[in-house]
Amino acid sequence: EAEQALEEAERQYASLMAEEKLAQMENTLGKLLYAQKKVNEKTIEMETMRLKNGGTWKRPDRIKVQGLGDEQGKVAEESTDLMKKMQEEDSTVFSWVLQTAIDDMSLVKDLLKKDVQTDEYTQGLERDIERKLQELLDALKKEMANRKKKKGPQGSNTGGGSGGRLVPPIAELKMLRQMQLSLKKKTEDFDRQLKKDKTDEFDDVQRTIVKRLAHEQGTLSDLTRKFADALSGQTKEEKPKEGG
Repeated sequence: EAEQALEEAERQYASLMAEEKLAQMENTLGKLLYAQKKVNEKTIEMETMRLKNGGTWKRPDRIKVQGLGDEQGKVAEESTDLMKKMQEEDSTVFSWVLQTAIDDMSLVKDLLKKDVQTDEYTQGLERDIERKLQELLDALKKEMANRKKKKGPQGSNTGGGSGGRLVPPIAELKMLRQMQLSLKKKTEDFDRQLKKDKTDEFDDVQRTIVKRLAHEQGTLSDLTRKFADALSGQTKEEKPKEGG
């Protein structure tokens, strides 16, 4: 009985620690999302200003845009710290999604700081970053809610474990599905815009978008295979334990 009580206490402690880590990640993601939205809003404001000036930059506005690039760089740095924590917790899909957002942040930083570019292409990248951060935040909130539901009357976790993973495989699978749906919508939106423009050839921005869509599809497919292989390996390792 004493051994069982100790094991139960250890399980409860592990559950509390996991919830604390999730809460910290959720809080950090919320702050990152807020900061990203501010960058996006300012980018739109600066592009509106550029168009009012006949498509050219006044020196003070150019400096503001470059400063905006620095702000994007800070969001990327803080996101990288969070991504590393997710990797430490074996959150394969979550960390990958955040890494793709960080890659976009680095690109946006250069577009703003070096190229002083605030056009639709830059804004499209920024919308993608915001969407990914929002989807990650929503997924973490759902996982926190699920953990609370699984708790018994006295606060003990009655929902079973997830192999010591902070984010269970089912939550990561749902995130994978969400990413697939988002990519599908983005591809359809791009195709719809092409038909609307009725252009015979891609311009530079459109060619870049096509390459990005193809790259995202390839990396997403690769991640899906790796995640499936990892789950398969984990299941095989756990099977002998079931027999005692």
